[in-house]
Amino acid sequence: MISNACATLLRRAASRTAAPTVGAVRNLNLHEYQSARIMGGMGVNVPFGIPAQTVDEAVAAAEEIGDEEVVIKAQILAGGRGLGKFMGDDGLQGGVHVIPTSD
Repeated sequence: MISNACATLLRRAASRTAAPTVGAVRNLNLHEYQSARIMGGMGVNVPFGIPAQTVDEAVAAAEEIGDEEVVIKAQILAGGRGLGKFMGDDGLQGGVHVIPTSD
């Protein structure tokens, strides 16, 4: 048999709601290209890349690179992988694609 004091404590504990949990907190929001620029400046080996925010910038970057194919990657601050999408009806889904420079 449970004493009155124990029963009271159990009732109080059961009636309390749990403290809200705190999820991941972002104190520094950087895109991958921004992080690469910072790390490269500190001497860390990072892959070569040219950020572009418009189609014209992407075409100029592809011409500067000069290879037959280039990698394009959508980057957004969404907290997960694969959430960046390309806009338009070019059929590209997902965030990373290898495309011919002529495209």
